[in-house]
Amino acid sequence: STELDGGDNNGGTASSSSGKSAADHSVEIQMKQLNLLSQTETALRSNLSLILIKQKRYDEAERHCTVALECDPDNWKVCYRRADAREHMVPADLIGAEADLNRCVASLSLVEDGTSSASTFKMNTLKKTLGDARRKLEHVKERIIQEQQAQAQMQMQQRQAERGMIVEEEEENVAVVSNGVPSDESTASDGPPPCPVISPFEQRKAILRLLAAVDGNNSSSGSNGGVDLVPHVPIKGEAYHLISTPWWRSWCRHVDFFRDVELEEADRAMKRVGSGGAASTATGAMKEARATKAVAIKGRLAAMKLLPPGASLSAPMVRKDRDETAKKRPSTASSSSSSSEESEDDEWLAISGAFGPQPGPIDNSLLILNTDGNAGSKDAHDEFFAEWCRPSYRGCAGVAAAANENPQEDHSEFVRLRPNLVRGHHFECIPREAYGALVCWYGEVTPPICRRAAESTKNDSGEEMVRLLLYPELQHNETGGLSPTWSGGESSTLVSAPRCGACKSPGARSRCTRCLSVSYCRKECQISHWSYHKSVCKSISTSRREIDETTAAEIKSTTRIEEDSSEWGRIGLNNLGNTCFMASALQCLSHSAPLTKYFLSGRFKVDLNPDNPLGSGGKLAEAFEEVIKALWMSGARRTGSISPTGLKRAIATYAPQFGGVNQHDSHEFITYLLDALHEDLNRVRNAPYVEMPDALPGQKLTIAGAEAWDLHRRRNDSLVMDTFFGQFKSTCVCPKCQKISVSYDAFKDVSLEIPQYLITQRVIDVKLFRVAGKGTAAVPLTRYALVVEENDTVEGLTLALSQLCGISKTNLVISNIHNHSFHNIYANEGAVSHIGRQDTLYAYQVHPYGLHHIHAPVTHVVRSNGYTSNQFGVPFMTSFPSNFSCRQIWSHVWTQLRRYVISDEPDADDRKGLLQINIVDIHGTPLPIFERGSNQEGAAPEFVGATSVLPPTSDVRLVDIMGSQVIDNYLFLACEWTDIGQPFLDFDLVEEHPSYLSTHQRHEDLFSRQVTLDRCFETFTSPERLDGNNLYYCSSCKEHVRATKTMELWRLPNVLVVHLKRFEFRNALRSTKDETFVNFPLEGLDMSRYCAHPNATVPSSASASASNGGGGNKADDSDFVVDSIPAMYDLFGVVNHYGRLGFGHYTAYARRWDKNGMDKDWAVFDDSSVREFGDGTTGDGLVATSAAYVLF
Repeated sequence: STELDGGDNNGGTASSSSGKSAADHSVEIQMKQLNLLSQTETALRSNLSLILIKQKRYDEAERHCTVALECDPDNWKVCYRRADAREHMVPADLIGAEADLNRCVASLSLVEDGTSSASTFKMNTLKKTLGDARRKLEHVKERIIQEQQAQAQMQMQQRQAERGMIVEEEEENVAVVSNGVPSDESTASDGPPPCPVISPFEQRKAILRLLAAVDGNNSSSGSNGGVDLVPHVPIKGEAYHLISTPWWRSWCRHVDFFRDVELEEADRAMKRVGSGGAASTATGAMKEARATKAVAIKGRLAAMKLLPPGASLSAPMVRKDRDETAKKRPSTASSSSSSSEESEDDEWLAISGAFGPQPGPIDNSLLILNTDGNAGSKDAHDEFFAEWCRPSYRGCAGVAAAANENPQEDHSEFVRLRPNLVRGHHFECIPREAYGALVCWYGEVTPPICRRAAESTKNDSGEEMVRLLLYPELQHNETGGLSPTWSGGESSTLVSAPRCGACKSPGARSRCTRCLSVSYCRKECQISHWSYHKSVCKSISTSRREIDETTAAEIKSTTRIEEDSSEWGRIGLNNLGNTCFMASALQCLSHSAPLTKYFLSGRFKVDLNPDNPLGSGGKLAEAFEEVIKALWMSGARRTGSISPTGLKRAIATYAPQFGGVNQHDSHEFITYLLDALHEDLNRVRNAPYVEMPDALPGQKLTIAGAEAWDLHRRRNDSLVMDTFFGQFKSTCVCPKCQKISVSYDAFKDVSLEIPQYLITQRVIDVKLFRVAGKGTAAVPLTRYALVVEENDTVEGLTLALSQLCGISKTNLVISNIHNHSFHNIYANEGAVSHIGRQDTLYAYQVHPYGLHHIHAPVTHVVRSNGYTSNQFGVPFMTSFPSNFSCRQIWSHVWTQLRRYVISDEPDADDRKGLLQINIVDIHGTPLPIFERGSNQEGAAPEFVGATSVLPPTSDVRLVDIMGSQVIDNYLFLACEWTDIGQPFLDFDLVEEHPSYLSTHQRHEDLFSRQVTLDRCFETFTSPERLDGNNLYYCSSCKEHVRATKTMELWRLPNVLVVHLKRFEFRNALRSTKDETFVNFPLEGLDMSRYCAHPNATVPSSASASASNGGGGNKADDSDFVVDSIPAMYDLFGVVNHYGRLGFGHYTAYARRWDKNGMDKDWAVFDDSSVREFGDGTTGDGLVATSAAYVLF
């Protein structure tokens, strides 16, 4: 720099050189640190991607590899792993995989050229990897060629179909697409011919324009970046098409529909600019990045507004680096130029290019219910739904069944959906125009799914919402869809010939080829039934050989073993020593049709998991199979009863608590047996580690619940899970910060408390003593009636009073008055159960406890003929500042007393001469601390007291006189009244709060009502404050608190097990049983009223939830209400308990059912004895009794 300036000062030159060297050294150190951090991040993300690939989480692995390659573009390991992930993604990105493998091979080729300085061992390893990469590259190239050939063949077929179409039909179909309201189940695929796939930019632009046209928008409406676009408002009868979420997200990634990639790029650019660079360059780059982000946000808002209301954003987009992959896709430059050619008004249509692999044809197979083929190949939950939720096709879209005598012939094109589908998690719905365009570009491999919007309904906030009917075939089912009534006429059997000889399912079409007398629905059933059928089969086949061919032909066409269906399942279980708890549970479980059919057919053997460390190696399942087969395949007339010895031995081996001959709880046994069967039959062989996070604020409850259920199913998948398991929604509200936490938990039974309001709840009367101000009218006492839980604390009682009276709970003190004195002043931690039902409670408005105030309990005594007698009246408590003088204290106490004084004067000053206030100790003994005659103002008191009377005119502070005698800021006072021979005090002057009578009346009405199962569920789903033994940890407050918890049913199981909590175990010598009669219906139990509201989002706090009128954020008034499956249940099993805990007896009531309906006749199972029980509603055959313990 010196030479450039023309100077020759050596000292200056040296100084400048040293300064430059130091700066270069600093920059060099920073560069090394950045390189080290970059290498570390690359290694960590590379290792993480390898783990994700092994877990088959290819999308996440691909994303981490992409970020790692930004740090180290020449890392061949990361290239190889990203190629592996792209090859296995759904849909696969073969072009990207080919590009990554080419880069990997190019990097590893240095080994063959000898330019690498690696060791011999490492070179051999690299050569082996190079060979693997080359073979993998050839395989990927072959797959690309196969896909190109398949696509070319499909386009050729499409062109042939196009040439064969009639012009008039084509115009008619195009007109139907433009109208937007289809008349049947047909889709856009029936209209315009398939067309070649256009660029991702053009696809996104076309879909947005179609959506805007449907909603009455035009291109000029986007002048404000989509802000002025008219949101889509669904109307009754409007048709929507359903698309599987995986395909929809794949397409959104391909075209960057929600502009996630552009937002990510803009954020990265802003971070890079903020980390360094020249000021002028940084300012321009920052402006450019912010402009890019603003355009992306406008595009996202436009997409969200134009989609049907309630749409969810797709999964986070995967950022693609600009490598060789971009060469085979629409380039960013061309896309940008296309975007720049758009007018400013159409800025919300802009897109920068493709960011994901091209999806294949639309595949909705994950949404469609499989009703064809072998039932054993279907999912157990879907199989139950298909067989039990029998459709009624009246009113279904595209089905003209109303005018047809045989509607079953018109529903061939109607597509039934799987149960419990959630929008945003399983599917997305779009208008017909947009769906037609997607089918035109990509085609479809499954039938189109069209659903219509039905009449509007109201949400919890009273707002109108439109229903999207996913299951219209169930809307007109007279039985509600889930509970078909048995219609077998006068007979009590469920036979509808032919039935399977093994699983008893109707509709069996295959016969035993040896005897031709028994039908089966599948080969597995025949194998399972063979041990019980072989003796009969041998007898019939022998008799057939002894007669001529003519008779044999007649037998072949007519002979069939008609089993007596009245014997099915009507077999007792012998008592093996106080095993009635097990027998009653097994009888009810054996009448659970899906479980019994599963074991009778032998299908459970395919799912046996002998290596599960949580199971019994399949031993329990095999023992349970023996019992089920003996109960349903052996005739009752021949057998009578069986001994479940094998099952008893297996249970005693793996659950010793149920061994021996002691009596046990039947519900605990049911819980264990279902868990054990689930683990033995768990289809998940290698259970992955999963975390169950809470729902996020603002997240839709339906999506959060579906994600939690999928996470649970990743470790648990069995027929027991499909049949008995449901899902709870738990909401906890922190009492301090009002944070709301929502979580989901799986359950296999619901334990209900029997509401006993005189035991679990009580009404406590409290009289409130408010502070009276000087110069104001006397305030009478107010009586309140407070309803609290028996296990609550005094703090909860104070909180309930505070909410009614408007006084802060810190300014309230509750005490018990007995014999005209304070018997107890309750602390907040005290238990409500310690308050006697006859206790008289008073609440006083005081200052919070502290050093600056004195609390004074005040009692009343009477003086007659110069002598002081016992206490009388009602004491009270007041508080005043600690610096009050004697005069101020006397005046304050008199102001509080005026409410009791009977006088003709407003201030009752004529009665002041009857009162003197004494300073006493805690036992009421006077404390002589004042000198007689020293009541003049300003007189200094002497501490050799002669009287306890508080001087009413002294201005000396009392604390200066008493000092340490004021114990813990408490001062005990006694009001001594002169008896004048007539009443002058009235302690009964009390006003009742408006809620007093209504609270007592409501409590009496609740107690007088009959206890029903509905009331038990109402109690279960009502908010409850946790006790001290079940504290909730608040992540915001960082401490354990007594939160308010609400349990609701979210996902209902196929078979609902309800447990009534009748036993209370207090200690080894004392336990009680609740004999309350709980009435429950035998048919038509509607559980929908106890399920959480699905169309809501997770609120951030209790205040936000209250402002939106319920347990979640309210949805938009034009949002969809997706209809759910009817939640109607019929009773088929009851476990009864007679006697007391440990010395009782269990029996069971049960009736048979299958997809044809429910048997009307019940049977009673009493160990080995079995007898018919009638319909369970009249006479001595009542199913609903006070002994009911577990309901199925």
